[in-house]
Amino acid sequence: MSAQPKCDGYWCNGDMHSTGCSVVFGFMPAGRPEMKTCTKCRDKKELAAFTVDKRSLSGFDARCKKCTNDRSLTWNKENASRYKGNMAAWELNNKTRRCAIKSRHMKTAKFRATSARNSAAGHASKLKATPAWADMKAISKFYSDAELLSRITAVPHEVDHIYPLRGEAVTGLHVESNLQILTKQENCRKGNRMPDPQSERTGQNEWNGLMLMASQS
Repeated sequence: MSAQPKCDGYWCNGDMHSTGCSVVFGFMPAGRPEMKTCTKCRDKKELAAFTVDKRSLSGFDARCKKCTNDRSLTWNKENASRYKGNMAAWELNNKTRRCAIKSRHMKTAKFRATSARNSAAGHASKLKATPAWADMKAISKFYSDAELLSRITAVPHEVDHIYPLRGEAVTGLHVESNLQILTKQENCRKGNRMPDPQSERTGQNEWNGLMLMASQS
């Protein structure tokens, strides 16, 4: 009869415990070590720096969170097209879970602080980029038209600055000639980049057609 695997004093090294073993397989008992060495950076860190992994004998991932994140970011950068495809497929097949994750994230203090900071920065940029000769009525109409378009199509629309207020190469102005209406998805995709002429023409044609429908209804 083969001998049963013994415990190392902190976790059991096998599926069967030795006689009198008080170690719960896969979990750390009372009096456990509070530090763990990362197999990547070789630094000794607190257990909070490691992700819980019930498949591991130690109950934690072998690599610390920082090394795991660095590895993921490197892979995502080297495989950008594949990463985007995987993310798009996951979001398409997990809409409910994605909404739940987004909802939890939006309730966090970090998200609220970031939103407040970005909102304040955006407001300050508009104030600095709005010249005295700007037609505020025309600017206001863009925002009301975007709201109307959102109601007509049931698709969120936003007002975008064609030339970004905080662009890297060019800084645009908060004036009516620098505004356009895009869907929220298109606006997020455009980000802080320079305008795409094809996208601008498509958005304008869509807007003209929908406004004609609204005027005839």
